[in-house]
Amino acid sequence: MKIAICDDERAVCDQIKNLTQAYLQTKGIQSECKTFNAYHQLQGQESEFDLFLMDYKMPGIDGLEFARTLFEKYGEKKTIVFITAYPEIVYDVFEVRAYRFLVKPIDKEMMNAVLDAYIDRYRSQYYLSVLSDRRTEVIPLEDILYIEVMRKDCMIVLADRTVVCKRTIATFEEELKPFDFYRVHRAYLVNMRKIRSYDSRIIQLTNGEKVFMGPKKYSAFCKAYIKLLK
Repeated sequence: MKIAICDDERAVCDQIKNLTQAYLQTKGIQSECKTFNAYHQLQGQESEFDLFLMDYKMPGIDGLEFARTLFEKYGEKKTIVFITAYPEIVYDVFEVRAYRFLVKPIDKEMMNAVLDAYIDRYRSQYYLSVLSDRRTEVIPLEDILYIEVMRKDCMIVLADRTVVCKRTIATFEEELKPFDFYRVHRAYLVNMRKIRSYDSRIIQLTNGEKVFMGPKKYSAFCKAYIKLLK
């Protein structure tokens, strides 16, 4: 996840960067934050970033004008969160589909709430691309129940079908860990958002299927799942 932070106050930029990186780290999400002190420094680099945390009023071009240009070029593929000392801007930001806004001074809990909401949105837009039977399958993460390794194949199990590919489960584990997938057994990687119930031996998924829990995985899994539910 790549994030652009733009504010003419360097201290504010540093604060937002520190809060953002610290919180995303607790979620296991790899991120790269880059700070800018003026919009013109950011212009030309917009394509590199997923999320923009931007001061609404800065010298020169204002935030609304910059966001309008961004929206015209990328639509809703880029997410904007305005930072402002003027909460009345809420009436302006609808024009450019700004996602949220934060009021200065920045509150840690509000910042975390905005990031939480964005993570859910980001996750729902993420797709897994795999080669299966000489065809590239593009699979929304929210459709995956679990991934199972069988001999040299990995089976990606969806509600209505199964996609077989030659990748290792370890590579899936690394790629999908930030999106609430957990390796509950040497043979199973489970989408924790698809769990209906579990105990120390069996996990039941929302479609009724069951997978095994590794005997040494249960304690760490419980901590990860409780963390997800908070």
